[in-house]
Amino acid sequence: MVGVRRDDVFQNMSGYGLFTGGLGIHFGAERLGCMTIPAGPGNSRRQIKLAKDFKTTVAHILPSYALILGEHLRNMGEDPRDFPLRIAVVGAEPYTVEFRRRIEELFDMKAYNSYGLSEMNGPGVAFECQNQNGLHVWEDAYLPEIVDPKTGEPVPDGEIGEICVKGPILALGYYNSREKTAESFLQNPLNHAYDERIYKTGDLGHFAPDGNLMFHGRKDRQVKHLGHRVELGEIDLAAAKVPGVEEACALYDQEHEQIWLFYTGADVTKRDIAVALRADLPGFMVPRKIEQLEAMPRLDNGKTDMRALAGRIADAHR
Repeated sequence: MVGVRRDDVFQNMSGYGLFTGGLGIHFGAERLGCMTIPAGPGNSRRQIKLAKDFKTTVAHILPSYALILGEHLRNMGEDPRDFPLRIAVVGAEPYTVEFRRRIEELFDMKAYNSYGLSEMNGPGVAFECQNQNGLHVWEDAYLPEIVDPKTGEPVPDGEIGEICVKGPILALGYYNSREKTAESFLQNPLNHAYDERIYKTGDLGHFAPDGNLMFHGRKDRQVKHLGHRVELGEIDLAAAKVPGVEEACALYDQEHEQIWLFYTGADVTKRDIAVALRADLPGFMVPRKIEQLEAMPRLDNGKTDMRALAGRIADAHR
């Protein structure tokens, strides 16, 4: 679908262990006949050495980590475009078309979106093809619906709503967490004839006229601030475009009605970022608090640890 073939060398930079994305995509690459390197997340110098030694042509990687890896190569005095990669399969965290363009230009390769959910057996719920014009859902196993996140009713064709998924391999729920299971695993609101469970993904999307699924980010990354609906991912993207910024993550402090921005990058100041964001964003979207980090906190699977960042906000008010 994205052009990976049996003579490719596939380096899996995703977490293993209890994270379904690691093993799921690993075995998929092996089934294609690729030589598959179980590199796991992080440890950039080791990732680079493995890719050079084995001449890796395809990588499964977080979009944010792709930029980190490229910056690491530059710090080593190397041009990321000389890296052997020709394809990246990216996913496990939201990102934008602009962010994808940066990855592709940085490495001179193609990057394709992989959409997966642990609650639906991990990676492969939907994938882009080489046209890069929306996600193709594997309808032999997954059937998505788009519903109004507030009412649970179906939205008109083409309108954005919450992506809900049903299918034969839907998880039974969350281990030892009946409350969380009850919130996310529901009776299908579109089926009044018989019992049918559906999973509320927390993701926003719509169906294009050709039937492809268009992804619009996380529901919990949209907040109401000063009377405006704010997409925190747009702030992430605007900050990531500021020269010197390596990673950026915006969070909303509901109690104090403040937008925070956490970023990494040694050669850019908080003032630099604030000035750039005021020129690029509406005033109500500019973060009130900007904090520089040595490194973005990570979960075991490589994703940004949002709880750790929220903890820093809570600590600041104590």
